[in-house]
Amino acid sequence: MAPNRFLHHSHGFEQEKLSHAGRQHPLGLAYPAIIEIRTRAHWSRNPTWIATSWSALRLYGMRWFCDHADACFITRTTWQAPRSVLHARRHGWIRSPEPQQKLMLKSGLDPTVPPLRTAPPELAVASALDSVQRGTHSWWVPKVPGMTPTEVRLIQLADACCRLWDLVPAALLPLIHHYLNSRECRLIARHSDAGSDSPAETSLRLALTGLAEGMVTQHRIFIDNRLISVADIAWPRLKVLVYYDGGHHGERPQWETDNALSRALLQAGYIVLRYTRAELSNLTWIRHNVSAVLQSAQVN
Repeated sequence: MAPNRFLHHSHGFEQEKLSHAGRQHPLGLAYPAIIEIRTRAHWSRNPTWIATSWSALRLYGMRWFCDHADACFITRTTWQAPRSVLHARRHGWIRSPEPQQKLMLKSGLDPTVPPLRTAPPELAVASALDSVQRGTHSWWVPKVPGMTPTEVRLIQLADACCRLWDLVPAALLPLIHHYLNSRECRLIARHSDAGSDSPAETSLRLALTGLAEGMVTQHRIFIDNRLISVADIAWPRLKVLVYYDGGHHGERPQWETDNALSRALLQAGYIVLRYTRAELSNLTWIRHNVSAVLQSAQVN
């Protein structure tokens, strides 16, 4: 896991996950353990290192993207890519964009190793976004019509950061724009939305953007003055609702609950569209399907 640091097999990934991770990693690296364990191992040998980028985001509570990323640290040495799964990605020291302001490092985020210092959130986010743009970290994304995979990943990450810190994109950008180029800032300003609960919902929203006016996320639906549902994506005026059903929606209790909710919404005059993870691999078909429904709703 790190030089002279070993991982018990019970804490490692299954071989299938390792193989998939290796195919997705830009350097073909398949890390045997989740990033926080690798971060602790590297820090135990180098206690002056400061966790940043994906290591820092995981310590701040990011659920997505981090598990198979490089462990990342700010060090006093030059930038260096990992040579193998036993090495971390080293970042050169980055000064605050304000000349008189020092970077406020965080300690105590990891209860297992409280002395581990972590880069501030704005630097961690900007560094992770930059690594996506440069292609030093990637993950599978469905093909979104009109967008590159890198652009989709950037928006997924920006959306997830907004949800993590309860920010709107307009509040996120001033914190990180010093560290990003203008193109990345414009992309986030145009496409990011704090209303996506998962990367899959971000992909779905991006695929449906521009189909009709009035699209919103996390739309609350009341029937008889009672909140009965929050739609992932909606066109309220047309009463068209779109839901992304993750893996747990296939389990029988949740499936029955979803069916009952759909019936109630249909009776109230709504059009309900549900899409699964498997269907997300064909966003072009989903876009055509939703477009046809919206056109029909506008006519009626």
